[in-house]
Amino acid sequence: MPVTADRGSLASYARFPAELDRDWLGRVCHLSEADLAVIRRRTDPVTQLGYAAQLVTVRAIGTFQSDPAAVPEPVVAAIARQLGIDEPGALAAYRAMPARWRHAAEIRDRCGYRDFATQPVQRGPSPSSLARALAGLGRVIKRCMCSDTATIRPTAARSTTCSAAVNDATHSPAPSSAASAASSGGTTRSGRKISSTVSAS
Repeated sequence: MPVTADRGSLASYARFPAELDRDWLGRVCHLSEADLAVIRRRTDPVTQLGYAAQLVTVRAIGTFQSDPAAVPEPVVAAIARQLGIDEPGALAAYRAMPARWRHAAEIRDRCGYRDFATQPVQRGPSPSSLARALAGLGRVIKRCMCSDTATIRPTAARSTTCSAAVNDATHSPAPSSAASAASSGGTTRSGRKISSTVSAS
């Protein structure tokens, strides 16, 4: 089933909301115990803050940013408080570190995210396979038509026989009044009695 999205959803994709209230920050920027354990494997506060910023970013907007330091200040402040980092501005130094790429790959693998650019392209059937499918469909249709014709033929024969019988009955001569009267023991138009028993001559 195809997935559709309205214009509002497309416009908000890969962007932080214009207004970040306390409820949104508490819900989206929260770092679990498992998150904190992974983040604190980095000994440098800059890499800790950078890793956490990328993790929260991809959860919040569905993608990584080209500049990992381009995160709204309220988001950085909420992350820094949980990590016990007093200088949120240290995130600016993270954008030049090669570690940012390793962190993004690790987050992608750990959380099960997939890069759209690496997904296989779904292509339609080749012309040769389409031609084979159409040829097979034609053979199936032909067999069905032959089967239907064989089923109908006996019915047509019976109809022809019935028509012939009706025609014979219609064109056969009607019995004479005398014969009818004789068979029923009645009288003719002249009023003479006709015996129902015919004597041998």
